[in-house]
Amino acid sequence: MSMLTGSAMGANSSNLTRLFDTWGVNFDEQQVLLDAFSGLDVRTQTGDVARHFGFVGFSGNELNEQDVTTSNLDLINGASFGVFSKKSNSALRWSTLIHSTKNSDLIDSVQYAQMRDPQALSQQYKSDNKEYILAARLTGSAKSAFDQAPEGIDTDKRLTQTRDLNLILVGDSDLLSDRFWVQQSSFFGQTITTPFANNGDFLTNAVENLAGSNALISIRSRGTFARPFDKVEQLKLVAEQKFREQEKILQQQLEETEGQLSQLQEQQGEGGSLVISPQQQKAIDDFMQQKVQIRKALRDVRHQLDKDIEKLGNLLKFVNIVLAPVLLVLLLMLCRRLLRSRYKPTVQTSKMSKEGQS
Repeated sequence: MSMLTGSAMGANSSNLTRLFDTWGVNFDEQQVLLDAFSGLDVRTQTGDVARHFGFVGFSGNELNEQDVTTSNLDLINGASFGVFSKKSNSALRWSTLIHSTKNSDLIDSVQYAQMRDPQALSQQYKSDNKEYILAARLTGSAKSAFDQAPEGIDTDKRLTQTRDLNLILVGDSDLLSDRFWVQQSSFFGQTITTPFANNGDFLTNAVENLAGSNALISIRSRGTFARPFDKVEQLKLVAEQKFREQEKILQQQLEETEGQLSQLQEQQGEGGSLVISPQQQKAIDDFMQQKVQIRKALRDVRHQLDKDIEKLGNLLKFVNIVLAPVLLVLLLMLCRRLLRSRYKPTVQTSKMSKEGQS
């Protein structure tokens, strides 16, 4: 169900409408998920690093801790997710396995495929303040989506309905791509793959669970390299949103200036010299000054982001290095005092009983 490129929407796209209609599932192949909070950092064509809202990584907060297939996982990466929703006539029980954050939006798949620049894609983002279902388990009773058995299949063995339907839907196939969950390196001529996300574990867990075995799921590796601070990620997200707004304003003003310059070029006088009125020159000077101010505002936003993160880091260092040990010492002193206060009456009572006996 991947919608990573425009060509994939043709011969390589999946069409499960017949099954989805029978199960009571909505899945729009023309919509792709954007998630600002879970976006992954990618390297752009210019060599810079930018957050791609379509390339996403979901941690424990977005994974179902109650389901055996996702309870022991830390990170699942993917790209161009499609979203599921339950129809009103669906009789199946739904259990969400992976969902987006509330900082999510949906974009047309054709428009998404045409945007290679993460910055241009982020400008199209607008939060819906809604969590979307990206993977789900469906259980319960269901009828067959087909009126008759395929040719060559014994009709006596065909099931027309079942009470024990158990299936898992995932709105993305890019999570199976190696680049999203394993790192390859060469060691004495041999290729070594090291997982940095749990995509492979999720697939293996799902296969084993659907096949009827949960024996190895609880002890499977949970190795991952990324464990970000949620608060830091939220600070980055807020700053990036401000940065994009300022950048959009600047881009609009640049386009307006280019249009004004094009008009000025048409107003050439004799000998091809450019005739600019004082009012036009003042407008250009004002814009250049405003452009300098906006670029300074962009630097201030980035500086404020670094300042907020540094302030949070200093607070965490203070808590870990100073506050936590002090609280531990005070707690030990309190426990010692309580134990001594309990011990003294016992000693005094024993002394009085001995004196009474004597």
